[in-house]
Amino acid sequence: TRCRTQIAFGKPLVLQTLAVLQARGTAGVLAIVDADFEHIIPTHEGTPNNLLHTDHHDAECMMFSSAALDTVLG
Repeated sequence: TRCRTQIAFGKPLVLQTLAVLQARGTAGVLAIVDADFEHIIPTHEGTPNNLLHTDHHDAECMMFSSAALDTVLG
């Protein structure tokens, strides 16, 4: 099994790509996007099961709140 990471450069493009891959029946796809304000003001109804939002506003905030940052800086 092969795993590949692809940067999509923006949530709209991630959502478009995810829709195309789902329409093609591509299995094993997982998309991760910044939460932005999604936890406060949901903007997408019917979010696909394979679309994950970060725990915080953006990935950088998530990294700063993680103990892993201490390990990397150490």
